[in-house]
Parts: sequence; C-alpha cells; structure tokens
Amino acid sequence: MDLDAFRWLLTDDGQALLARAEEHAGDDPLAAQTRLREQATPEQAAAALTQATLRRRAEPKFGDLATRLYFTPDGLEQATRPAVARHRAARLQAFAATTLVDLGCGIGWASCARASTSTQCGWPSPRPTSRHSGCRAR
Repeated sequence: MDLDAFRWLLTDDGQALLARAEEHAGDDPLAAQTRLREQATPEQAAAALTQATLRRRAEPKFGDLATRLYFTPDGLEQATRPAVARHRAARLQAFAATTLVDLGCGIGWASCARASTSTQCGWPSPRPTSRHSGCRAR
C-alpha cells in the first residue's frame, strides 16, 4: 500500500471513504472501485477498498476489533491472534521481563499485548505501513 494513501485514510475524509468502502467490500471489485472513485482519487479508493477487504479477512482472527485496525496483506497473515498474544504477554510478566524487542513479521499485535503488561516494547519494521498498523487502532 502506498504510504501517502495510507496516511490519507487516517484523515476525516479518509475515514469517511473507508466507511463507504466497508459497505461495498463484498461487492464486485470493479463496481466498488467505480463507486468510491466518485469521492476520491483512484489511489485513495484502492487503499480504502483494500483496507476494507483486509478487515473482513481479519474478522475470524480479531473479531469486532478488526474494524478498528489497519492491515497490510503480509501483516495480517503474520499477525498473532489476540488470545495467543495475551498468553505470551502473561508468561513474560510472570518472569518479570521489563524490556522486549519484537522482531516478528506481523502488525505488532503481540507487542501491544506485552505493552499492556508494562513491558517496554519496541519493534523495528522495514515497511513503513507496518509501523502504522496494528496498535494504531482508531
């Protein structure tokens, strides 16, 4: 996903288009793109529809929370399920871990769970959109 289009999705106009894209995510892709392009550029429409589609794919893994998260295709495939992330975070807390560097490939969900246990977390990411997804739920 183009980083500028992704950042645009975080704006009020982007959020409005994303909400509209979520209404059309199950439609024929060409028809959905055509409808969204009435309000936005082709890149913005593609970003919104891609995100809406990824959110639908994320529902089995993240439940209702999926509609508040941002994904890349690779990040979603590699993302840790919330129950697993909480379990691992509890294990680290039991061992009194205070610092963790997450070198995983997902959206940073495991780090979010660990951060909720007061463990200081950090995760480098070679893909800028990965740094903006996951924990950055709106």
